[in-house]
Amino acid sequence: MPRSRFSVNTELTAAKAFDDEVVIINTATGRYYDLTGSGPLVWTLLERSASVDEIVTALVDSYGVSDATAREDVEQLVEGLLAEDLVVAEAGSVAGDGEHDGRPTSAPGEYATPTLTTYTDMEALLAADPPLPAAGAPGARADAPPGTSASQ
Repeated sequence: MPRSRFSVNTELTAAKAFDDEVVIINTATGRYYDLTGSGPLVWTLLERSASVDEIVTALVDSYGVSDATAREDVEQLVEGLLAEDLVVAEAGSVAGDGEHDGRPTSAPGEYATPTLTTYTDMEALLAADPPLPAAGAPGARADAPPGTSASQ
């Protein structure tokens, strides 16, 4: 797992990142999620197809947390994201050293464990009428009607 690349499952997710959280919707199940703590930094790196090693390095560099703590937290989070189909392992991918230029080098505040909270109270509603990215936008689904977006 450490050197495999993981990326956001753009076919099944709609997400909005804020400074202190990421709100994620699985458009297939209707579940939605709140990713907090150092999660927004992790999500940003997953949007760029990062490895666990790269994410751990970013957390250590950004927050000064120990490598062991960051690794345990990242591995647990990635396992949870995989289980919910929010991220995917890229087939045949192996990360190289230093391939992620431009990764964030600082983050606001003190380190907090990246935490994924699952909500199912709108599952039936969101599954029946999922929010879709705007046509032509990155991550847009081919079957999305023109002009639809995650905010509709």
